[in-house]
Amino acid sequence: MKNLLIFTFIFIFITSAQFSIAQIDKGSGLLGGSVNFSSQMSKNGSAAEEKTNNYFYISPSYGKAVRQNIVLGADLSFGNEKLETPDYRRNIYGAGIFVRKYHNFGTSGFYFFMQGRLGTQFSNTTYDPANNPEAKEKMRSVSLGIQPGISYALTPRVQVETGLNDLFHIGYSHAERKAGGTVVQKNRSFNAGVNFVGNLQWSIGFRFLLAAR
Repeated sequence: MKNLLIFTFIFIFITSAQFSIAQIDKGSGLLGGSVNFSSQMSKNGSAAEEKTNNYFYISPSYGKAVRQNIVLGADLSFGNEKLETPDYRRNIYGAGIFVRKYHNFGTSGFYFFMQGRLGTQFSNTTYDPANNPEAKEKMRSVSLGIQPGISYALTPRVQVETGLNDLFHIGYSHAERKAGGTVVQKNRSFNAGVNFVGNLQWSIGFRFLLAAR
């Protein structure tokens, strides 16, 4: 409830400032993406027991308006995790295609959008637990989701946006773990769901609008 009230306040505040903005014309490009990085160090008694956990993730995307306010595009992703508590290393690779429909609120500079995305992801994980053989796990997954969001034009060429939970999602994943070259575990999972309220999750990013040629 608190997050919803904050979101409503920001929405009303920004919409009160009038900003002349045009439609997203056919042929325009939309460049964006996200970058995440974190580093955490824990210490237990002595410097010899210091542990560092690092995480890095980047996901560029590009789309082109195939019709006014309708953007078709693709994205790539790469992530790397290295944890010492527990000791494992993971590389993540992904790609997806998306279609996004915008609806602008007059000349306020605000857009509401609905995005459908089909994506796939691969990961390679190496576990090196103490007193056990090194284990490796490979996972692949595919997912389909529909996500709403709101964007605001800071300038005619720069937009800031926020996305909410997937209203609908469906996915499949397969994982296989090996230890000492022998398959010790296989997992397959399928999930689907509809989420209209639930736990509110936010994602914030920027988009750069490239003029149609």
